[in-house]
Amino acid sequence: MSLESLVVAKPPVVQGTVIPVATIAELRLLEPTETGATVSVLEYNSGTGIGGGVFTAVLGYAGADNSGTVIKTAGGNAWLRQVTGDITPEMFGAVGDGVTNDVASINLAIAASAYVTGNGKTYSVSGTAVTVPANKTLCNLVLVEPAVNNTTMLRITGGNSCVSRVTFNGTTGLTSRGVVVSAGLSDVSIYKCRGLNLKKPFVGVSGDYTNNLYCKRVFIDKCYAVNCGNDGTNYDRTTVIFDGVSSSGVRNCVFEQCNWGVSFRQPYTYPSLADPYAFYNKVTGNLISAKSGYPYNQGVSAQSQKHLEVHGNTIEGFLGNAVDNQRCDYSRVTNNRLSSGDDGIFFGDLVCRGHIASNNVITGCKRGIRVYGLAAELPSDFTNQNMTDIVISNNTINDCTVVGVYIFRTEPTNNFNGFVIEGNTIDNSGTRGLAQNTQGILVTGLSGGIVSNNIVRNTRLGGILFVNCNSVVAVGNNVSGFDFSNTAQAGIYIDVTSRGVQLRNSTVYSSGGTGAAVRETGVNNTVTGTRWNSVTTGVSATGTGVVLADNVAY
Repeated sequence: MSLESLVVAKPPVVQGTVIPVATIAELRLLEPTETGATVSVLEYNSGTGIGGGVFTAVLGYAGADNSGTVIKTAGGNAWLRQVTGDITPEMFGAVGDGVTNDVASINLAIAASAYVTGNGKTYSVSGTAVTVPANKTLCNLVLVEPAVNNTTMLRITGGNSCVSRVTFNGTTGLTSRGVVVSAGLSDVSIYKCRGLNLKKPFVGVSGDYTNNLYCKRVFIDKCYAVNCGNDGTNYDRTTVIFDGVSSSGVRNCVFEQCNWGVSFRQPYTYPSLADPYAFYNKVTGNLISAKSGYPYNQGVSAQSQKHLEVHGNTIEGFLGNAVDNQRCDYSRVTNNRLSSGDDGIFFGDLVCRGHIASNNVITGCKRGIRVYGLAAELPSDFTNQNMTDIVISNNTINDCTVVGVYIFRTEPTNNFNGFVIEGNTIDNSGTRGLAQNTQGILVTGLSGGIVSNNIVRNTRLGGILFVNCNSVVAVGNNVSGFDFSNTAQAGIYIDVTSRGVQLRNSTVYSSGGTGAAVRETGVNNTVTGTRWNSVTTGVSATGTGVVLADNVAY
């Protein structure tokens, strides 16, 4: 039946009669004469074979045309789509063939409904982003790009929104970027999504420092990403970047072949001491692995955070640090599996306090755990820094190429104070033959700390070394297999710049070491309760005011 015959048909279409209409464009030209009249649209656009449906007339309809479920006529009447299932982009003109640019149709569908599904279809997007405003959910579709520059595939612009089971495939896109979350939003969920071969980040969460707009409660859960940030620079090289975000995180995700993994920045540039902090972010239960060939990349990189939680992750293959904390306070880095790279866990550069690194298993890093303060390497002269109250406990650190636990401060105006290094097991049996391997634990510039009940095995040089330490208590440490290089290194060494170190109840033994069990050369230090076996010398003390007692071979 032709459109002309529909328009002039007499008598008028009555309820219960279903009349076929070719396309939505033709439907818009058809003026109903009775509320309840019904038509069947064959397809949204001619030649597509999809997007049609059954529509019912409403005379004098006050609502707006949305190009999918409400089709208004010139006479002010409307055709309302009869929807029995979910709203889909095809109802608004999308083709879903992975070639046709469907971004406008997807956005129309999202604007018209709180919940939109693609039913697993693939949609090409170009020129602008799919947009998810407040109180909306988009799920179950694949987004691809043609080989053009397209800045962002999807942008979340409102809070209380969700993107679920959406795949962002950037294989053909020249500048492909997955999701951007606009500044100032809260309660955003990105759930079971996938990012594939994106040139820029899989997810970027924005901060607005001009207007002080920052996101809260943005969570990325159970997502998968591979080879993302693969041609990015600076922070665009990350798989996930959070900028100024609080109470947010990445949970139970798998990120593979990363350039960088997950980054938290506050602000986006190098921090100053007056910059604000972000709070209560977390990275938990993830597998994050690196792709080879990226210089000095990091697994979890955090700047200017307070109360950051990094728990239960496996992070491997990064040439830089597995977990990096710069100008952070009160981080909890616990129960992770970390391997390769410069540092398994890093704290420092700038002022920091209250960190806990506990129950981690760290393998094959240059340094297992490092706390570092050296002004000469920083862009500005950060002097007078206080790094305090850091707990490094119950970690298992194997086969570090340099040092297991590395506490290093040389800037004389900075302070390391109140560190607790306790209950760690360090074994370098696989790396002690390397020239760069030195101690199990190196403590430089620490005041008022505790280094106790650690087990250190198989080091090239000494087991534990104290340099420029003041008022440190070291009790119950066990050192074995030291001095693999046979250069008369001591199992535990207190150097000439150390004062008031109390070394008590140490057990030192070695089948090949040629040095002393303990070597003390400082001022007013104490060495008591040492037990040693199979070493050339027990306690060698040449310092000033040293106290020696109850040191016995067995």
